[in-house]
Amino acid sequence: MCRNPQYPWRRLLHHVEYCAMRGNWSLGWRVTVGLMIFQALTLLAVAWLGIALAFKATSGGVVVHPRLPVSIARSLVRDANGRIGLAPTSQLREFMSASPGLWIIARSPDGEELTYGPVPDVTSAVMALANDIRTIDIRATDRADYLTSRFDNLDTAVGRATIWTGGGGFLSDVDAVLRLGGIAVILPVLALIVLTVIGVPLVIHFSLRSVKQVASQIDQIDYEARGTQIEGGQLPREILPMVRGMNKALLRIDAGSELTERFFVNAAHELRTPIAILQVRLEVLDPGPETDKFKLIVRRLAVLVKQLLDIETFRQNPPERRLVDLGKIVAEAIADLAPYAVAEGYTISLDCPEDPVWVNGDAAALDRMFVNLIQNAVQHGGKKGSISVRVAESGVIEVEDQGPGIDHAKRDLIFEAFYRFTPHGSGAGLGLKMVRDIARAHGGEVVLEPETGVGSRFVVSLPVHNQHESGQQPSRSQAGRSP
Repeated sequence: MCRNPQYPWRRLLHHVEYCAMRGNWSLGWRVTVGLMIFQALTLLAVAWLGIALAFKATSGGVVVHPRLPVSIARSLVRDANGRIGLAPTSQLREFMSASPGLWIIARSPDGEELTYGPVPDVTSAVMALANDIRTIDIRATDRADYLTSRFDNLDTAVGRATIWTGGGGFLSDVDAVLRLGGIAVILPVLALIVLTVIGVPLVIHFSLRSVKQVASQIDQIDYEARGTQIEGGQLPREILPMVRGMNKALLRIDAGSELTERFFVNAAHELRTPIAILQVRLEVLDPGPETDKFKLIVRRLAVLVKQLLDIETFRQNPPERRLVDLGKIVAEAIADLAPYAVAEGYTISLDCPEDPVWVNGDAAALDRMFVNLIQNAVQHGGKKGSISVRVAESGVIEVEDQGPGIDHAKRDLIFEAFYRFTPHGSGAGLGLKMVRDIARAHGGEVVLEPETGVGSRFVVSLPVHNQHESGQQPSRSQAGRSP
């Protein structure tokens, strides 16, 4: 709302500002509208001042209407004998009927002269010099208004003619100032508005290219990419403080994340020894439901600690890339977990091509990824049915179970840290996060495919190594796990 309603232009500016903020206008349109309002107000003020000065300079009399000589020029014709004549247009007839004292002198290029009305005698001396005169504007007193006249040289149907008219078709000084002032204001305002609407958005679009580059940098900021800073580049000085503030905020976020992760890792290290002691003491207790319950709890703690340490180790140590065979790594992971899967009530199968599927990656990290995927299938497969693992030559690995599946609303959450399908399950909620981190670190991705009716199917896609392009011929024995 405007604080002072006495000034309507302030209300207009406040209204435009309110609409711009509420409507989320672009910077280009905000500047354009603001500039148009400023220009219009400035031109109106200048025009008002000019008109006021013009009013002050006027004598308060009358002048010949500027359209009268033009209407006379349009009415000049030649008759059948080739003589100059007057065929009044509708506009000239209006002037004639409204002004009985109107007089006209028209002279053709060849010197032929036409007169109309009570032409004053004094005009003969001036007409003798007509060839040397361009224009005359005579303003007489009220008692001799028949001498108020206008002298012009205009193009007509009979050629360039000299036209002198007066005694009528008058326009007051005030009307003349308002008409000319209106033209002087409206045309520049319209021209400036058109130029502003076209030019200002283009200039702002060109000037804000650096802002769009910064927006692209911000859009690519990822939680996993620590230490990311926004480059100011050629940003305007007015925007640089905002970029500096965002960079400081990113540093604070990185520091807070690092502190949080360090806390979890330190806690995991500190818990390893007590957990190991608990496991030893539980082994000597008498078998029973309570003992089995405590063993399950301690085993879950041990898995959580191990996964926390694995995630931090993987984050701090980039994968050691070498050519490895996906088929062999998956086969060894299944061999290790097969007894566990069978004991939980599953059958487990592997479909793998005979030829090696070479990828450039870290064997230990890939092994950890497949172990986590298979363990996830064992834990959430409903303790029945089969677990199928398929390896394709294209580097796609599928792990499918026949369990209850995953609710559609939770499909985007399963790869988040500490998220568990069932709050009271045995998992720690870190296995699938590690799967995604390892897959992305190798240039791949892991997804949970849409529901197939029964169970869940996780698909890992990894870029395979093209032997024909590199010329390398790795041996099968090269693909074992790293020590």
